Amino acid sequence: MYDPASEYVLPLENVLDQLEVNVSYSRTYFLNKLNQELMLNKPKQVHLIDENGLSNEIGKSRWFDPTNAFLNKAPYAYEWLPITVDAYVRKIIALRGFYHKVLVLDLDNTLWGGVIGDDGVEGINLDPNHAVGEAYLAFQKYVLQLKDKGVMLAVCSKNEEAAAREGFTHPNMLIKLSDIACFMANWNDKASNLKIIAETLNIKTDTLVFFDDNPAEREIIKQFLKEVTVIDVPEDPSTYVNALYQAHTFDWPQITREDLLRIKAVEDDTQREILKTQFVDYDAYLDSLQMNAQAGKIGSAQIERFVQLTNKSNQFNLRTQRYTESDVIHRMNDEDYACIYIDLSDRFSPYGIIVCIVLKKSGKTAFIENWVMSCRVLNRGVETFALNLLIEQAKAWDCSELMGEYIPSAKNAMVKEHYIKMGFDQIQEFTYRLDGEHFLIHPTHIAVKEAK
Repeated sequence: MYDPASEYVLPLENVLDQLEVNVSYSRTYFLNKLNQELMLNKPKQVHLIDENGLSNEIGKSRWFDPTNAFLNKAPYAYEWLPITVDAYVRKIIALRGFYHKVLVLDLDNTLWGGVIGDDGVEGINLDPNHAVGEAYLAFQKYVLQLKDKGVMLAVCSKNEEAAAREGFTHPNMLIKLSDIACFMANWNDKASNLKIIAETLNIKTDTLVFFDDNPAEREIIKQFLKEVTVIDVPEDPSTYVNALYQAHTFDWPQITREDLLRIKAVEDDTQREILKTQFVDYDAYLDSLQMNAQAGKIGSAQIERFVQLTNKSNQFNLRTQRYTESDVIHRMNDEDYACIYIDLSDRFSPYGIIVCIVLKKSGKTAFIENWVMSCRVLNRGVETFALNLLIEQAKAWDCSELMGEYIPSAKNAMVKEHYIKMGFDQIQEFTYRLDGEHFLIHPTHIAVKEAK
């Protein structure tokens, strides 16, 4: 299991007063150093909760309650118990695989001051020497920082598309069109457009965060797409950053290489679609992608991503088994298990690790304990490439059969027929078998590259 734990909260009072931050023997220095050591040396399965940060948000004089401390031995005022519990709950939910992936932004009076269709690009306010323009630029800078950590950006605006795109040509505009993974500007209702954005990015609508200055638009999304997280945007643009931060919608448990690669891969999907139109034969298109993969049993470098993908994947997930890091390490070091990964790239960009499989040896049977895959690479032969790896491992174990199971969940209906499509025989309602006589290595359009 994962263990959330709190860091030490720095107290309100100190004996040294202003000297407290000027000497290395102060309590402030000691507690900061202790928190830093906790961060650097904690076990990987332990995730810290920034209670000191929460106390800073509230204010130390309000956070602490001396009367409550003496009477009830409470570390802080009971008033702040809900926000502390919320922080723990967010962490646990994220560690169990759910977190938001996309920030969907309005344009007019959200990314800039004014209405692009009426004011033109010269009339929108992004003036760094004007308080309002500076506020919008500060919000854009914060949004780009979210993108840098792996959050995808999308636009959902009621506008003529040409006019909406023109706004991004403003000389002071920090966010560029190239930063936007999906751009929707039309006069359709925004609930429908959000569904299209999710479909385009191959994600669920419950991973969207909607930021729009118009309260009427926010209310429509709350009513008709209840699963979308809607930020209560304040009227004052100078408080936009604070409103988005305090919603804590992108409180991820970790940031992996694949999180950072995702945006580039999504941006390059446009080029892949353009390339696809040049081919009548789909196999020829797949060849033109020049896909190659690094694959095999995981090592220490792949553990974090293996755990992340296994726990967050819901659609292409045959058994919806969740693993802690210690679970994966145990299986990695057990000769009766094989934790297999596939790290894919093509001519446009790397994807990182997009397949994770746990295979278990039991006598002459190789059982697929877990099989998850990123939906971003569907229909490119990755499933067949993965099956080849499973067959090779089953042969290495001298197994005579490969067994698979499908456990239905609320979100994995797309893989209900997966084993049938892969050539397995159905022997029970949700149990499938591939006999050793059919352990054939099938050709794919993916080349194997050596591990670095």
